[in-house]
Amino acid sequence: MKLILHKSVEKRLKKLQEESSKDYLLVSNGLDDLECSGFSSSNIKAVKNSKKVFRKRVGKWRILFTEDGFVLRIWIVYRKKGPRDYDKWLNFIAQNI
Repeated sequence: MKLILHKSVEKRLKKLQEESSKDYLLVSNGLDDLECSGFSSSNIKAVKNSKKVFRKRVGKWRILFTEDGFVLRIWIVYRKKGPRDYDKWLNFIAQNI
């Protein structure tokens, strides 16, 4: 699979690398796993109320992505806070597709 990172993901990764090497490694390994294994990677589910958006759980972090053939578009990496978090990010993705 080929990963295409949205600019928000690049900024988040840079910030994570500066703040917390543990979280950076966790998320970075999750992205590597997605790139190598695609949908056979662990902890992947479709996001409720969305047919095209999927999430990969990496500890308390979530990677939201869409799939386009052999290309995964990574839209956002964020720390899960509550059950309504997805609404905000789904709106973000819908505006940027």
